[in-house]
Amino acid sequence: MKQLFIPFVILIAVLTSCTKKQYSCHCAGGIGGPFDVTLEAQNKKAANSECKTFVDRTPGGTADGPTDCYLK
Repeated sequence: MKQLFIPFVILIAVLTSCTKKQYSCHCAGGIGGPFDVTLEAQNKKAANSECKTFVDRTPGGTADGPTDCYLK
């Protein structure tokens, strides 16, 4: 029984660490006012980095672009 338990635990640990989780990113600015964006990332650090760069990924020169984004 112990021989099956250890590989099973390792498999579960690998599967849960590889799945992406959803995070909410709140952005200020834009014509419609503040808005939230749902991001999928491996961990909170990656989600925070993706949220902070959301402003850079929006088309330049648009009046409705976000001005500041942070992870909720």
